[in-house]
Amino acid sequence: MVLQNWQDAIKILVAPFILIVLAGFGLVFVVALSVMSLDGMLEGLSSGDFDGFDDQLFSSGLFWISFLALWTFVYVSVAGMVVNWHRFVLVEEYPGWWTSPFRSNHLLSYVLLTIGIGVLCTLGGGLIGAISGGISAVAGQPVMFFLIFFGLGLPAYVLAVRMMLCLPSRAIGEPMTFSEAVLKTKGAFWTILVAVLCVAVFNVLLGLLEDAIMALSGFLGVLTSVAFLPFNMLLFASMLTTFYGYFIEDRDLM
Repeated sequence: MVLQNWQDAIKILVAPFILIVLAGFGLVFVVALSVMSLDGMLEGLSSGDFDGFDDQLFSSGLFWISFLALWTFVYVSVAGMVVNWHRFVLVEEYPGWWTSPFRSNHLLSYVLLTIGIGVLCTLGGGLIGAISGGISAVAGQPVMFFLIFFGLGLPAYVLAVRMMLCLPSRAIGEPMTFSEAVLKTKGAFWTILVAVLCVAVFNVLLGLLEDAIMALSGFLGVLTSVAFLPFNMLLFASMLTTFYGYFIEDRDLM
C-alpha cells in the first residue's frame, strides 16, 4: 500500500518529518549554547574533542526540559502523520501538494488512545514476564521462560493488534470500543499473526540493510536510517488500516 501510493505518502510525511529534523537540530544547538560558547562548540566540532561537553549537557536542566518538549512534539507529529494516512486510505482525504490537513480533534483522541494502549501493553508484557519468570524459577528450567513467554506473548500481541483497530476508527471520526474491535476480528487470529510476523521479518531485513550500509559509510547509514524510519511507521499503520477496512468495513483486500 505504501509503495503503490508513494507520492501521497511523501506528501503526508514530508512537512512533519522536516519539522521534526529541524526541531531536533535546533534543540541540540540551543542547549549546546547554554553550556558552552559558540567558539567552543565550533572548535569542538572541528577537532572532535568537546572536553566533558556530554557531562555538562546531560546535567543541564534546560536539556531535559527541551528533550521532553521535543519528545512530545515528535510523538504528536508522528501521530498526525498516521492519522492523515488512515484518513487518506479510508475516507480518501488526499493530501495537498506538500502536506495534509491538520485534524486537531481526531489527533487528540488518537494520541490519548495510543497512550492508553501503550500503558495496557506495558502492564500486560510485565505480567507475562513475571508469570514466565516465576514458573521457570519454580521448575528450575530457564528454557521454560522463553517457551511460556512466547506462548503467552504471541496471543497477547495479536489481541493488542486487534484492539489497535480502534485507532483508525478514531482517525476517521467513528470511534469504537476495544470490545467491538475484538468482536469484529473474532476468528482472525492466524491471519493477523501471519501479517504481524511478515511485517516483523521485513523490518528485520531493513535493519540488516541499514547495518550493511552503515558499515560501508556512516554518513550513508544515517541517511538510510532517516529514510527508512517513516517507511517503517507507515508500514505498520498500513497494516492496521487494511485490517480496519477488511474486518470492520467489510472491504475487499484488493
